[in-house]
Amino acid sequence: MYNGIGLKTPRGSGTNGYIQTNMAHIRNARNTIREYEQFRNEVSMNNIVHKKYTCDFSIIEHAEKRRIELEVLLYEEKMRQEGSKNIEELIKNYRQKLYDEYYEKKKIQEKYNVHNNREADPNENTHMLNDRKRKQVENFERALKIKKKKENVNVNNITSSNIKSEKYEKREKKEIISQKDQNKKKKIMREKDEKKKKKKIKEEKDEKKRKRRRRKKKKKKKKKKKKKERRKLVIQKVKKCYLPQMINHPVLTVQMIF
Repeated sequence: MYNGIGLKTPRGSGTNGYIQTNMAHIRNARNTIREYEQFRNEVSMNNIVHKKYTCDFSIIEHAEKRRIELEVLLYEEKMRQEGSKNIEELIKNYRQKLYDEYYEKKKIQEKYNVHNNREADPNENTHMLNDRKRKQVENFERALKIKKKKENVNVNNITSSNIKSEKYEKREKKEIISQKDQNKKKKIMREKDEKKKKKKIKEEKDEKKRKRRRRKKKKKKKKKKKKKERRKLVIQKVKKCYLPQMINHPVLTVQMIF
């Protein structure tokens, strides 16, 4: 018994009567989240999808040669039971035939990536199964025209320093490219500013020239006006001063009449 839960007597239960876990206890949500995060870190989809089927081809070749030698032994026993002659030559030819068949089959598999999914040998080991699975995956990718992605960097093969150096090199390249782009933009902006300044300077010079011309014209007009006014004044003075005398003078009057 544990807090009123469990068996009163262990008789007939096949247990010692002790409760090891309380199945009615509700766990906190934090524990489940923690367990899920742990599971997610351990088993990720990338590891499942991009699984590497490693196999040692020397072990596969050794198993095939062993199978050939077993067939040769069975053939030898059969020939001896039959009592045939030249057993050694027959065995040699049979062995050579089996090896030739094996190497031809291997060449075809390597060239065309042929495999039989329904062949199930009881003597197959994990290396053979991995090799078959690898071929299946390659054929499937070829059928769907899936391009192979770059393999993830293995920390066991490459040290962390190399990974960091690659990252820094990529960053430096990006920074260099960005600096070059910035320098180009700055040059373009400088050229634009210089052009604007030159335009402003030209406009200012043109305005100054125009102002000078206007001033000169105004001065000329003023001079002409002054000359006209002076002439008028002179004429008026002459009329006032000399006209009455000329009229009273007898000789001048006669000349003026004639």
